[in-house]
Amino acid sequence: MESGWLVRRATPPNLVSMARALLAPVILVFLFAQERGWAVALFGLSLATDWLDGFLARRLSMVSDTGRVLDPLADNIVAGAVAIALAVRGEMPWWTVAILLVRDAGLVAGAVAVAKHGEEMPPTNVLAKITFAAVEVMVLVHLADWQFLEGPALWAGTAAAVVSAVFYARTGIAYSRKDAS
Repeated sequence: MESGWLVRRATPPNLVSMARALLAPVILVFLFAQERGWAVALFGLSLATDWLDGFLARRLSMVSDTGRVLDPLADNIVAGAVAIALAVRGEMPWWTVAILLVRDAGLVAGAVAVAKHGEEMPPTNVLAKITFAAVEVMVLVHLADWQFLEGPALWAGTAAAVVSAVFYARTGIAYSRKDAS
């Protein structure tokens, strides 16, 4: 491995994304310690760091394939971990969490397919941003225990996840056909 490989990838935006991913276990500790206020605050911090890493990447001209993979991966680690924890606690339906996990598996498979073809990771599209917002709001609403918003947030987040899962599946099929050609 080339000596500067890690150094080139350890850019400020990528370090922010990594820090966001590392917030997941801390949020879970607070959630299971019955310190929901801290869990909500740290989840909010993770949302803020998602904005920050994108801002830094653009401002510092450090947009990279590593960042294009690391940023949504960090988002999905935090949201997925919290959603699983909420399902374990009986505060979010397992079927919703299963849909999120299938979608995330599709996202990872898509990233692998793109890398396998030696192509550059595409920038985040509008569908991905809408899905991210809907899923994050859904998880936040359940985490904050805002019961009056749980139903609408659950359906919006789940619907967005299903639509994006279908999109990832179609993309994966298209790459599979490239392999067959």
